[in-house]
Amino acid sequence: MKTDIRQPTHALKEKNRHALLSYWDRDLVCRFANADFRYWFGETPENAVGKTTLKVLLGAAFDQHMPLIESALDGYKESELLEMEVESGKTIQVEACYFPDPGPETVAGFFLCLSEQEPLDSTYLNTQANTAGLQSGQHNGPRDCMIRVSRYLQNHLLSEFPTIKEIARAHLISPSKLMRDFRLIFGTSPHEYYRILQMEFAERYLESTGCPKKTVAMMLGFSNPTNFNLRYKRYLDEKDSAAKASPANTRPGTDHDVLIRQVPVALAVLDVNRQFLLASEKWLAEFHPDSQDVLGKSFVEFFPEHNINWPATQPGKSRVHAKPQRTCLHDRNGNRHELSLTIRPWTDHSGKPVGSIICAIRAADLVI
Repeated sequence: MKTDIRQPTHALKEKNRHALLSYWDRDLVCRFANADFRYWFGETPENAVGKTTLKVLLGAAFDQHMPLIESALDGYKESELLEMEVESGKTIQVEACYFPDPGPETVAGFFLCLSEQEPLDSTYLNTQANTAGLQSGQHNGPRDCMIRVSRYLQNHLLSEFPTIKEIARAHLISPSKLMRDFRLIFGTSPHEYYRILQMEFAERYLESTGCPKKTVAMMLGFSNPTNFNLRYKRYLDEKDSAAKASPANTRPGTDHDVLIRQVPVALAVLDVNRQFLLASEKWLAEFHPDSQDVLGKSFVEFFPEHNINWPATQPGKSRVHAKPQRTCLHDRNGNRHELSLTIRPWTDHSGKPVGSIICAIRAADLVI
């Protein structure tokens, strides 16, 4: 069954990987940090902002970072692979990226991005049988390989786009197979996918920090801010056009909102683009305990790995009886959900299919 995973999603954190996004002024005082601040330093962002200095947090590792900090405050972008001990006591390999925030006369501060790097498994790489299997596409199939490629691109989001040869070499496949399989799975090229990821990151980062577009352009490796502005505008225009193209008046009314939220099962309503319109409280509790804000977001943003047999949404096929399907969803935090899903189209007043309704029951709760 072909899986619909064509839409890129903003995923700086995959499974057990963590990425810190933060801003520090010239006195090295934290002014902004995302939720992963706790993983790196054991503090919540709320407790750190305006109070905590980078020197105190880094401790003995500060000397490693000091040359990068000084260079960023002089107006230069810096990036280096380092080893760091995180709050749990574990030592990990980290890519540390420093991006200056130019002010009217001097650099006002800098953005610090720390991304956890996946260590190479030397035994795996040196095993000829595994290598031969990957090269022939027989190890886990093209889909699994391309998902690994997508994560590879996500981990290079704040650095330059790796060449196609580099990506292919890292995944032990040929460049031609990479291009062919990636387009088959994601419906676009690796470079275009990478750019969309960057624009999604830029949109969220600009909304959450209010920093200048020029700074974000520098963070994302655009040498010319004008090129970034044009690309970002095109991204927003395409997103707006897609939203306007959605069927009008397809959202259930307010009374239905209340009913669906309170229904005592895990229920969700999606539009034709598989974006959430409504979700019951039980659905949110089961699948989104860390993020109650799901409306308007894509299903694959939360479940990048799934094997769902979606119902037809063509007129005349909406009344086909929907049989429960046993499946497994892998959410973006790496959790596995064994489920029985019942999915059927829902229609507007004319009978035209305008989305899907999903009812989920955990496999362990099924009565045999």
